[in-house]
Amino acid sequence: MFERYTQKARRVMFFARYEASQYGSPYIESECLLLGVLREDLALVTRFLGPNSVAADIRAEVERRIPARERISTSVEVPLTDECKKILNLAGEECERLGHRYVGTEHLLLAMLGAQTSLAARLLRDRGVTPERIREQMAKTPGAAGLTALQKPSIGAIAALDSFLTGLKWYDWEKLAPFFARNTHFVDFMTVVLAQESEDWAIFLLQVTPVVAN
Repeated sequence: MFERYTQKARRVMFFARYEASQYGSPYIESECLLLGVLREDLALVTRFLGPNSVAADIRAEVERRIPARERISTSVEVPLTDECKKILNLAGEECERLGHRYVGTEHLLLAMLGAQTSLAARLLRDRGVTPERIREQMAKTPGAAGLTALQKPSIGAIAALDSFLTGLKWYDWEKLAPFFARNTHFVDFMTVVLAQESEDWAIFLLQVTPVVAN
């Protein structure tokens, strides 16, 4: 499913999983996907939701609506709800309907609105976001979606990724996950998706582009 996702859309899935664990949710809900979009794609948020303060307002409303639970370890598998699976299927359908090759964050937003009874859809509608508005904006800026394929990594890049992942095994993922969540502008993920038959979920492997001081 995720092989057609852009890098941003794949990062949204990573952050949706992270958000679910932070709120202690046993499942990845629609609001987790929305929070993943808000965390990953600030340009998209500004285009359709206005100032960044709106993103903080959405997060605050999510926290008011969902019950408080103990945080779940990021090493624990958190499956998608049926509603979220529906949203991902709708995102693929939106991509096909618009004649795009790859699923981007805009398609995920459209899909959330398509799942009309979801909390994510209600939060977006309450702030004036409609499918028509998103499609209109996408038509005006066809190149803004970043709907391009992931480039095939070189042999050197694969070796660097292997070395990086090996090094990660020496660190506590509980401490690393918040770092990735806070420093998305330093991080470039290339995801390798392995579907799990039991939960139809994915394992995400990360490639970090190192920041070189000038």
